[in-house]
Amino acid sequence: MIKHIVMFKFNEENKINNIQKAKDLLELLAKITGNIKEFEVGFNVATSPFAYDLILVSAFDTEGSLEAYAQHAKHQEFLQFIVPVTCEIAETDYIV
Repeated sequence: MIKHIVMFKFNEENKINNIQKAKDLLELLAKITGNIKEFEVGFNVATSPFAYDLILVSAFDTEGSLEAYAQHAKHQEFLQFIVPVTCEIAETDYIV
C-alpha cells in the first residue's frame, strides 16, 4: 500500500474561503476518482507557526493507482485551483 500525504499553507488573501474550497474539492475528488483505499482531509488545529493549514492523507493499493489518481482530469483541475492560492505545498509518498 502507498500512503500519499500532502500539506498546504495558504496565502493570506481569502485564506479561510480558499481552505474550505480546497477541502470541498478534495472530498469531491475522492468520490469521483477510483482506486483510493483511504482518504482523509483535515483542517489544522495547531498554533505552531510551522503548521500547515490543510492536510490530505490518502492510501492506494499500488503506485500505479496513485499515478492514475494524479493524472485524473479532476485532479489536474484541483491543481489549477490550489497552486495560485497556496504559498507552500509539501508532499510525501511512502510504502506501508
